[in-house]
Amino acid sequence: MILMLKPIIPDFFLRITINSFNSGMILLILFVGIPIDKSNATPRDSIKAWIDQAITEDDGKTDILGVDTLLMKRVINESKAIGDPELETLGNMYMGIHYNIKEIPINALGYLQEAHRISIENKVSKPQDQILMCTGLSHFLLGQHEKAQEYYEKALAMNEEDSYSTFKMNILNNMANNLGSMGRIEEALEKYKIVYETSQQLIESNPDYGHFMSIANNNMGYIYLQMRQPKKALRHLNESHDYVMKIGEPRDVAPSYGNLAYCYYLMGDFGQAYDFYFKSLDISESNNLPYVTYVTYKDLSETYEADGQTGPAIEYLNKYYQLKDSLHGARMQEKLFQANNQHQIRLNELEIDKLEQQNRIQKQTLFITIGGLIMLLVLGLLIFRNMYLANQHRKEIATQELEKTKQRDELQKLKLEKLNQELSHKQQDISRMAIDISRKQEFYQELLGQIEQLKLHIKPEASKDWRSLEQTIKDKLQTTEEQSLFNENIEQINQSFYENLRSRFPKLSKSDLDLCGFIKIGLSNKEIANLRAVSPEAVRVGKFRLKKKLELDSNQDVERYLQGL
Repeated sequence: MILMLKPIIPDFFLRITINSFNSGMILLILFVGIPIDKSNATPRDSIKAWIDQAITEDDGKTDILGVDTLLMKRVINESKAIGDPELETLGNMYMGIHYNIKEIPINALGYLQEAHRISIENKVSKPQDQILMCTGLSHFLLGQHEKAQEYYEKALAMNEEDSYSTFKMNILNNMANNLGSMGRIEEALEKYKIVYETSQQLIESNPDYGHFMSIANNNMGYIYLQMRQPKKALRHLNESHDYVMKIGEPRDVAPSYGNLAYCYYLMGDFGQAYDFYFKSLDISESNNLPYVTYVTYKDLSETYEADGQTGPAIEYLNKYYQLKDSLHGARMQEKLFQANNQHQIRLNELEIDKLEQQNRIQKQTLFITIGGLIMLLVLGLLIFRNMYLANQHRKEIATQELEKTKQRDELQKLKLEKLNQELSHKQQDISRMAIDISRKQEFYQELLGQIEQLKLHIKPEASKDWRSLEQTIKDKLQTTEEQSLFNENIEQINQSFYENLRSRFPKLSKSDLDLCGFIKIGLSNKEIANLRAVSPEAVRVGKFRLKKKLELDSNQDVERYLQGL
C-alpha cells in the first residue's frame, strides 16, 4: 500500500510515499496462522487461533489493518498466564503495528518496547528484526529521526547476510524516508536507488517487487522535483504512474497524477500540467480524498499564476484557503473528541479488569467455604450464583459501553487522519514561502544595486523619478504581505518548539527565537539573510552567538541540535 506522509513528519516532502506493512508482514501472519486441530487443541493452539482471528477480516484475507485490539489484548494476557513468551511477543508486536498504522505512535511504542523486552529476556529471536523496524517507524512518526535511524540500522544489521528480501527492501525504503526527513537528501536518494535497481533485477522472479519499484520511482522523482530537475523526475514518475494505474487504487492514482502535473509545471508545459491536475481533482473529489484535493488546489493556483491567468489563480487559491480553514477547525474538534474517548476507553478497560479480578477472588472464596462449611453448601452456592450473575451483568454492560466508545473513537480517528494532512501541507507551504520570499528579497537587492549604477549615468532632471523607484523597492523590501503571512504561519507551526526553547533558555530574545525557527525549517544562511535583510555573515555571527546562549559545546552543531528538539 502507498500512504501519503502525515504531518507528524514536518521536514520532508509531501509527496514521498512510505511502505512498512506489506508482504514482509504477511510472513509473520502466516507464521502464526497455522491450522488448528480443534479436537486436540491445547491452550497454545487456542491462542494461535485468536491471533489468526484478530488479524483476519470477514472475507478471509489477512490484513493487519483489521486487528481486533480487544481480542489481541486477550492473546497477550493468556500468553502471559500460560508462560508463552513467543506468543506474548507476537501479541504485543501486532498491537504496535496496529497503532502505527492508525497513527498513534505513542501507543505503538509502548507495545513494541514491551515486545522487544520480552523477546530479549526470553531469547525469542524470530520477530526481533520486525520489532526493531516497527519501533523505528514509531520514532519516525513522532519526528524522532535520530532514534528512528538507530532502530532501522539495527534491523538492517540483522538482515545483512540475507539477499534483498521484501522485508529488507522495506527497511531500506523506510531508512531513506527518514534520511530525507533529516535533510540528508543525497543519502536518501542512494537508498531509493538501491531499492529501485534491486527490484528491477528481481521483478521477473517475484512480481511483488513491482510494488517497491513504484515506491522508489515516486520518491526519487519527487526528490528530483525538489532539486528542480524535472526531466530526471519525469522518467521515475511515469514508471511509478504506470504501476499505480495497473493497481487502480484511487488514493494512489490521484496523487500520482498530481506529481506528474507538478513536474510538467516545472518544465513549463502548462497544458499537460492542467490535464493531469484536473484528472487528480476528479479522482480525489469523487473518492473523498480531501488532502489530495487540498494540495491540487494550491498547485493549480500557482500554475495559473505562472501562466499569467490571474482569475483562475485567485479562484483556486480561495478554494485552497476554504478547505484549509475547514480542515483546521474540524481537526481541533477531533483532537478533543479523541482525547475524551481515549480516556473513557481506559476507564472501561480498568472496570473490566476489576470485575474479572473480583470474579477470581469470589471463586477462590467459594472453594474455601465449601471445604470448611459443608452444611452451608446450598446457601453458599446460591450466594455465589447471585453475585456471579450480578458481576457478569455489570461486565457485559461495561463491555458494551467499551465497544460503543471504541466505535466512536475509530470514527473520530478516521476523520482525524484526513485532517492531519492539512498541517503537513502547511509546513511544506512555509518552506516554499520562505524560499520564494528569499528569492524576491535577493532580486530586489540586485535591482537596487543596478539602480545605483544607473544613477551615475542619468540626467539630473530624471533623478527624482529614479529616487522614487528606488524608495518603492526599498519599501517592498521592508514589508510585504507574504512576509507577514510567513511570520504568522511559522509562529503557529513552531509554537510548541518556541515554548520548549523559552522554558530551557529564558534569556533568549525574540530575535534569537526567530533565528531558531528559521534553522528548524532548514533554511540556508543566505535565505535567512534575505528574510532578515542582513548579510549572510551577520547570520553566521548570529548562529555563533546563539550557540553560546544554548550552552552548546564547540563540537556540537546548532542546526542538528535544534532539529532534534
